[in-house]
Amino acid sequence: MKQKNKNIPFPTETKTSASLTTGNQKFIHSVFLLLLGFLIYANSLNNGYVLDDSLFITGNNFTLKGIHGIKEIWSHDAFVGAHGRAFDLEGGRYRPLAITMFAIEYHFFGLKPFYGHLINVILYSLTGVLFYLFLSLLLRGQNAWIPLLSATLFVVHPLHTEVVANIKSRDEILALFFLLSTLCFVLLEKPKYIFTGAIVYLLSLLSKENTITALAIIPVLLFFFRQKKIKQIIFYTLPFLAIAIIYIALRTKFAGTFGERSATNIMDSPYLFASFWEKYATIIFVCGKYLGLLFFPYPLSYDYSYNAIPLRNLLDVKVILSLLVYLAMIIFSFLEIFRFAKYKIKTGANPFLIRTISAFGILFFLITFSIVSNFFFNIGAPMGERFSYLPSIGFCLAGGAFLSHILKINLLEKFRYKFKFLIPLMLIIPLGSFATIQRNKAWKDNFTLYKTDLKIIPGSARAQLFYGIELLNTYYKSKNKNELHQAIDAMEKACLINPRFYHAFYNLGLAYQANDDHAKAVKAFEKVLEIEPKHINSQYYLGMSYGKGFNNFDKAIEFIEKGLKYGYNGTDGYVNLGISYAMKGDLQNALKSFEKGITLYPSNPNLYLNMGITYDNLGEKEKGKIFYEKAFALDPSLRK
Repeated sequence: MKQKNKNIPFPTETKTSASLTTGNQKFIHSVFLLLLGFLIYANSLNNGYVLDDSLFITGNNFTLKGIHGIKEIWSHDAFVGAHGRAFDLEGGRYRPLAITMFAIEYHFFGLKPFYGHLINVILYSLTGVLFYLFLSLLLRGQNAWIPLLSATLFVVHPLHTEVVANIKSRDEILALFFLLSTLCFVLLEKPKYIFTGAIVYLLSLLSKENTITALAIIPVLLFFFRQKKIKQIIFYTLPFLAIAIIYIALRTKFAGTFGERSATNIMDSPYLFASFWEKYATIIFVCGKYLGLLFFPYPLSYDYSYNAIPLRNLLDVKVILSLLVYLAMIIFSFLEIFRFAKYKIKTGANPFLIRTISAFGILFFLITFSIVSNFFFNIGAPMGERFSYLPSIGFCLAGGAFLSHILKINLLEKFRYKFKFLIPLMLIIPLGSFATIQRNKAWKDNFTLYKTDLKIIPGSARAQLFYGIELLNTYYKSKNKNELHQAIDAMEKACLINPRFYHAFYNLGLAYQANDDHAKAVKAFEKVLEIEPKHINSQYYLGMSYGKGFNNFDKAIEFIEKGLKYGYNGTDGYVNLGISYAMKGDLQNALKSFEKGITLYPSNPNLYLNMGITYDNLGEKEKGKIFYEKAFALDPSLRK
C-alpha cells in the first residue's frame, strides 16, 4: 500500500498545505457536508418523542422544571429525575450537559419534539463539518481528499440514525462534537490552545463519560501526526488527565463509584447467568456484529437486549472469525507503530502515510470501542447502535484512507475534482442517504418503531413487552379487542423469553384486567411479587382484581392498603380502597378512606361522590348532599 511518492513528509513538517486545498474549497466542502447532514435527517423533524426520550425529557421531573431543575440535574445521577433513584448499573450515569439542554428547551418551548429533533440534526451536521476540519488539520500538508471522503462516509452512515433520531441521544452527539473540538486544539499545539482544549474536553465528559478514552487517543495522535517525544506527549496529555480527574470526582460525588451498585437482573446485566466462556465468546461475537453493521448497516434495531443475541460458545464460526479480524486489526496497528517509529528515526519522512492513517483510524476505533464492548465492565446491554457512534470516527477515517489508496490519489498534489475520485461519493451518498431516510421513518413514534423492529428481534423480551405496552395503550383509547389480544400475545412472549422479567408480568396483569380475565391477572401480579415483593403497583392492582374478579374484599383491602403503604400515588387509590370497604359493609372505614383521599387529592371528584353515596347509605342524606354538590362542581358530568 505505497504512495507513488515514496518520501511523503510528515504532516507537521510541510509548509505547503494552504496551496493544496484552497480556503474556498474547504468552505464548499463544509457547506456541502452541513447541507447533506441536514437534508438526510430532515424527515426526522416531524417525529415525536420516542424510546428513552421519556427518561430524559417527557418523564424526567428535573427536565420538566425547566431552568429551575438545572441544579438538581447537576447534582444527581442521570436516571434520578425519571425514577427517583439511580438505576442499578455499574458506575452510575452522570451526563448533566445534555439533560440541561433539554430542561432549557422545555422552559422555552414546552414539550414540542420538533425543536429537540432540529437541534439534534443541526449538531450532527456540524459534527460532520468538524470531523472534516479536524482531519484537514490532522493531515496538513496533504490535500483534502481523505478528509472529504471520511467525513462524507460519516455523515451518511445509516448506523447513526438512532443517535440523531432519538432526541435523548444528544449526549452522544455533544460528546463527540466536543471531543473533536478538543483534538483540534491539541493539534494546534500551543499552550493556550491546550488549555482551551482541556476546558472543552470537560464539556465532552459532562456529555457522556465514554470520551474518557481521549486520554489514550491524544498520545497516539501526537505520536503519529505531530512526532512528539515521550516527554512532550506526557506534557501535552497532563492537562487532560487533570480534567478527567475533576470529572471523575464530580461523577463519584453525584452518581456513585464503580462497584457501589450493580445490576441483578438479566435485562440490565446480559451475561449474569452466562459461564465465563459463554460470556466472552458472546462479547467477541457482538464485537464482530458491530463491525458488520459498520460495513453493511442492515438490518438496524433499537434493541439488542435479552435474548435478541443468544449466548455463543468459542467454537462458533462467527466468534472465531470475529476474533481473528480483531486480532488482525490489533497486530496491524502495533506493527505500524514500530514501522512508523523506524522510518521516522531513519529518514524523517513517511513512505507509508496511508498505512499510518489507517492504523490511527483502527486504533481510534479500538480505543473508543473498548469502553462500550462489555469486556471491562457491564454497560447494561449486550449491544446498542448508539455505542458505535464515537468509534465510527475511526472506521470512517480508515475507510477514507483506503478509498484514497484504491483510487491512487496523490495526496501531495493540489485538490482537484477528478471524476474517478468522485465515484465513491456518487455511490456512498445515494445509498447511505436512502437507507438513513428510510430508517428515520421507523423513529416516527414508539408504536411505529416497536412494530418495525420486532420483525428483526422477535427473541427480545424487551421488544415484545414494549410492543405489547403500545398495543395496550392503543386499546385503552380505541377499545378494539383485537389490539388487546395482540398486546396479551406479545407480553406473554416476553414472559416466556424471560420468566424473571417482572415488568412484563406486571403489564401482562394489566392487560388481563382490561380483558376482564382476573384469574390470570392475579397469577401475573403474584408472579411479580414473587420476583419483586415490594412492587408498589402490583400490590394495588392485585387487590383490584381480587375485588372486581372474585368479590374477595378482604384480599382487595389487604393488597390495596399494601400498595398505598409502599407508595402507590394514583388519585384512584383511596377511591377503590373506600369502595372495597363499602362493598364489604364496613361503611365507617369506607368514610375514613375517602376522607384520607380528599386530604391528599382534594380535586378528585370521585372521592366526594363516593363520600356522598356512603353517607346516603348511612341514612345521613344532608351530609351526602354536601359531598354530591362538591363532586358535581368538580365534574358536572357526574350528575348523569
